[in-house]
Amino acid sequence: TYTVTVTRNGCSASDSKDITVTTAPTVNLGADAAICSGSSTTLDAGDPGSGTTYSWSTGATTRTISVNTAGTYTVTVTRNGCSASDSKDITLTTPPTVNLGADAAICAGSSTTLDAGDPGSGTTYSWLPGGQTTRTISVNTAGTYTVTVTRNGCSASDSKDITVTTAPTVNLGADAAICAGSSTTLDAGDPGSGTTYS
Repeated sequence: TYTVTVTRNGCSASDSKDITVTTAPTVNLGADAAICSGSSTTLDAGDPGSGTTYSWSTGATTRTISVNTAGTYTVTVTRNGCSASDSKDITLTTPPTVNLGADAAICAGSSTTLDAGDPGSGTTYSWLPGGQTTRTISVNTAGTYTVTVTRNGCSASDSKDITVTTAPTVNLGADAAICAGSSTTLDAGDPGSGTTYS
């Protein structure tokens, strides 16, 4: 409390003033970030103390804002006459491309390789079922296989159904002899749908 007494010609008058010291608000928008094209992220200025005001470079005056475009976002937080600012750069990235191809059938006892593609730097892979984290996996059992590919915070998924078929049954019978000038019929059997013969 500061008090002054002013005297002139034997007359005095006094007044006092209380001075308080307040700390500047804390503002931390966090590290710069990348978001997927078409998605959004929330920026939080924090410092929810009584009497706090917010001023964003977008013109918003709320504690939080949702952004979905690239740019540098700045907020100034003011409380009890003290201000502090922070900025955060937001960049947009495109989701990775994932295409496992058409559903497929494999013969019992064989396997096929599924390739998630998109080998860009920083790409991660997560397969279900199995939990593998490689770009490619080898499968030999029937099921629906799904991969999620993530790069720069963006994810995309694709699935592929694998069916396992049994090999056709082929029995031409025992070796045989025929008379010169005559013929015999060889039957490959297995007249199922989609069967081919060579």
